Amino acid sequence: MRGRDGEHHCRPGRFVAKFIRPDMSRLARLVDPALRVRAVLWRPGQFVLVLALALLAGCSRPGTVKQTPSAAEAHYTDTAQCAVCHAEIADAFATTGMGKSFSRAQPIEGKLYHAASDRYYEIAGGKMIRFQLGPAGHQMNRIESTIDFAIGSGIHAKTFVHRKADGSLTEMPVSWYSEHGGTFAMSPGYDRPDHDDFRRPIPEDCLFCHNAYPRPDNPYPTGIDCQRCHGPGSDHNQMVNPAKLSRARQMDVCEQCHLEPSSSPPATVVRRPERAPFSYRPGEKLTDYADYFEAGIGDRFEVAHQGYRLRKSACFAKSQMTCITCHDPHRTQTVSHYIDVCRSCHANSHRANENCLTCHMWKRATDDVPHVTMTDHFIQRRKPASFTSGTVTMSTPYFPGENPLPRYYQRGMDASKAGDYSSAIRLFGEAIRTGDNAAAARREMAASMMLGGNNAGAIAELERLPDDPIALTNLGNAYMKIGRVEDAKRVLSKASQEPDANNLLGLAFLQLGDTAAAETAFRDALSLKPDLAEANNNLGTLLAGRRQFTDAAWYFGKAVASSPASAEFHHKLGLALVMTGDPRGARREFETALRLAPDSAEIRADLEDLRKLR
Repeated sequence: MRGRDGEHHCRPGRFVAKFIRPDMSRLARLVDPALRVRAVLWRPGQFVLVLALALLAGCSRPGTVKQTPSAAEAHYTDTAQCAVCHAEIADAFATTGMGKSFSRAQPIEGKLYHAASDRYYEIAGGKMIRFQLGPAGHQMNRIESTIDFAIGSGIHAKTFVHRKADGSLTEMPVSWYSEHGGTFAMSPGYDRPDHDDFRRPIPEDCLFCHNAYPRPDNPYPTGIDCQRCHGPGSDHNQMVNPAKLSRARQMDVCEQCHLEPSSSPPATVVRRPERAPFSYRPGEKLTDYADYFEAGIGDRFEVAHQGYRLRKSACFAKSQMTCITCHDPHRTQTVSHYIDVCRSCHANSHRANENCLTCHMWKRATDDVPHVTMTDHFIQRRKPASFTSGTVTMSTPYFPGENPLPRYYQRGMDASKAGDYSSAIRLFGEAIRTGDNAAAARREMAASMMLGGNNAGAIAELERLPDDPIALTNLGNAYMKIGRVEDAKRVLSKASQEPDANNLLGLAFLQLGDTAAAETAFRDALSLKPDLAEANNNLGTLLAGRRQFTDAAWYFGKAVASSPASAEFHHKLGLALVMTGDPRGARREFETALRLAPDSAEIRADLEDLRKLR
């Protein structure tokens, strides 16, 4: 057949025959899964990305382990009884953003194609469905999940939430935004090729600000309620009126959720290890509940830092104003109300018909949540000519005179990312000793041990976390490294919702000679995470072993898209393209692979052999 340049190209069958001769068997390895299927085991990036899960935008607190409810939690009650005496306030509050912050899902329909990750999403019938289109246009990597709740009032956006069988919550990849009359787009932090899809957990520390406190009879109330600002309602005499608190404690009530220097890592709000997620009570000092850190973010503007921005204002510094100087938290207010508040201090500054907010508290697009525009609470005399999105550059105590606890867990993570595994192990050990995110610290310490070559030590630590799916994944990985394949299969099977666990399980099945089970495991991995490069590579190799080269090339192409710097993936895609009759594409992939791995004699030889056939 002819290529586009008019030269004769060899047919795939002839090319295969040439390369499977005993003296030139490089291509034969493509059709022998036992020789070519592998995973990139315990890369530093893999452990860090798997173990450092992102949270909902606007939340920078770390994930938490389950804790025994505190005495304060036990006294939170159904606030429907508040409406008996405060009906007008209760009705008005129910219409506010806080009152609608968390709700049961309502029927909604829509479709979205996300080009960056090549995934299609459909929302209908109370479910969100995701799939990709394979080489023949058929659906692949299809998964569906029920939409059980929505986070957000709908004033700006609603993010959909799935409740798993164990009662835990996960964020869903597509959100609804109010701009342009209502539109679907990727959820905050998801508009990227390697997003978390349906796997991002919503820990208690996120719900701390997005919903009312859980109760024994209702773990997921619908919307922030009276008790968030007034305290537990089981004893009316002990409830708090924030208006009667000191200025500092009154600000604490609002800033438990609206003082976040940045949602970008490293975390700028870190709950103290001795405090449970829902143990803050109005009237107490907020820094007894959490440590706060300045982030050095310049003019970055985010969803949850109204208090952070307000504190920069001369109006705040030169007065005794608090949040409720301008806001009645019980009801939605008009622009004219805010203008009247401004004029109460600046009566002679402007003409009566002018809107103070337009020039001094303008609306801006947020840097951490797409498609959302909010009022900037940094009150300034003149509007800047332009805005710049700052980045996190430092982490120092935010409140003067405070002495935050040592951040052993975060420092351990930083050391691990830098490749200093001995320091990381020591710091994670201190985190375990002091209760600083202890379970996660143990899991990360084991990962650092593996990265440092101490598989036995890692196994000893990971075996102490039998209910942690990521720890089970890493434990299976460690077992595989020392040849305990049956043990690896046993623990990996318990982490069925972890993509990496399924990929490793596929490798275990291959070592045991069960290629059918291996294929199922690789496909399960890709259903959960379609961009998992190693699983795409492994499944492609398995299919190539069955001479299903068109499908194999599709999976190798996905592996290349996820890991474009992998010479191996480019090389294998090139080999598959040869088999499908595309020597021109094969040459392109071989040349790319050789640029990435210039010392590879194998790639160089394959490229030379391909050139000889032209």
